[in-house]
Amino acid sequence: MKTLTILSAALAAVLLASCGGNANNDALELKAVAPTTQTLKRTVELSGILAPEKTATVYGKLSGQASRIAVDVGSRVKTGDILLEIDAHELGAQLALAQAAVATTKQQAAQAFLGIDTAKTNYDQAKRYLDRLNSLEDRSALSKNQLDDATSKVELTQRAWDSAKLQYKTLNESGLAQAMAQADVVKSQIANATLESPIDGVVTNRNINAGELTNPQTALFSIAKIDKLKLQGTVSQEVVSLLSEGATVQVAVDGLFGNTLAGKITQIGPVAATSGQYFPVVILIEKPGKALAGMTARVALEVSSPEALTVPQTAVKVDQGRAWVYVVEDGKAKKVEVGLGLSDGRSVQIVHGLKADQLVAVTNVSLLADGNLVKVIP
Repeated sequence: MKTLTILSAALAAVLLASCGGNANNDALELKAVAPTTQTLKRTVELSGILAPEKTATVYGKLSGQASRIAVDVGSRVKTGDILLEIDAHELGAQLALAQAAVATTKQQAAQAFLGIDTAKTNYDQAKRYLDRLNSLEDRSALSKNQLDDATSKVELTQRAWDSAKLQYKTLNESGLAQAMAQADVVKSQIANATLESPIDGVVTNRNINAGELTNPQTALFSIAKIDKLKLQGTVSQEVVSLLSEGATVQVAVDGLFGNTLAGKITQIGPVAATSGQYFPVVILIEKPGKALAGMTARVALEVSSPEALTVPQTAVKVDQGRAWVYVVEDGKAKKVEVGLGLSDGRSVQIVHGLKADQLVAVTNVSLLADGNLVKVIP
C-alpha cells in the first residue's frame, strides 16, 4: 500500500508539471535585447573565371564549297574582315540569267506600253465612225448591219484597249518586281558566299578547311574580343541592392602574384539567377595587362547599408528561405516572421516585421517554440 501511495504522488507531480505547475520552474531562461538602429558594413567576395568581353560564333549562311580560308586560329580580325569565301561561280551564272529576265520583262513592258497607244488609236477611230453614222440626218440609206458592225467594232477595240493596259500593268509591276526579286535573291546568296567577322577580336576556333563543304547548321569560326575581360558572379539579394553600376573595384587575378587590376561594375542583373535568390553581376576589366581569359579571379565588394533595425545574428532562425525571431511578450515567446537585410556576421538588419520597442530573444532560440513560457535573465 505504501508503494502505491508513493507512485500515485509521483504521477500527480508529473501531471501537475505538465499542466503548468509552477511557472517559474517551467519557463525557459534566456537573454533578450531590444533591436538597435545602425548601419552595417560587409565585404562580399565574388569569384569566377575571366571571360572575353564579347564572343561570336560564325555560321555559314550558304551551303557550298569553301574556296578560300582567310584566317586561322590566333588571327586578329576587325569587324568586316573576310573569314572565308565560298565558290560562287554557279551563282554568278544564275545571276546573269536573273538579270536577263529583268531586261526581257522591261522590254516586254515597253512593247506593251506601245500596244496601249495602238489599241487606243483603233478605239478612237471606231468610236468616231460610229458617232458619224449616228449623226447622219438621213439614216434611211444605212442598213442595220452597218450600225451593228460599227457598234461591235467599238466594243471590240474598247476591250483590246483595256487588255493592253492590263498587260502593261502586269508586266511593269508584278512581272518586273518578280524578276528583280529573283535577281536580288541571287545577289544576296553571292554576298553570303563571303563570311565576315561580326566583331573585333581573335579567332579562337576554326572548323573548316579549303575544299570542304559549308553547312548553315555548323559553326565555322569562333571569335573572342580579348582586349577587355569580364568577371561574372552572383551576389545575394540583401547585397545586390547596395551595389551600383559604374562603381570601381580591384580584381585579384590568380597567377599574377598579388597584382590587382582595376575593374568596373558594368551590369547588375535585374532577375535572379537560376540558383535562387542570387543575382548576376558583371565586372569589366578594360586593361587586363597580362591577365588572360580563363584565369580565375576574385573581387572583394565592400557594401554599406542604410540605417535599419538590427538584432544579433543569434536571434534569427532561417528555414527554407523564411526567417523569424522570437519576441518576448507577457512572459511568452511569440514567433514573428521577419525580412532580413544586410548581415556582417555578428548582426543582421531586419527590414520588416519587427518594431523598435519589442524585446527579442538572443539565446536558447533553437529551443523555443511559439507560445513557450520564458524568463528573461540578465
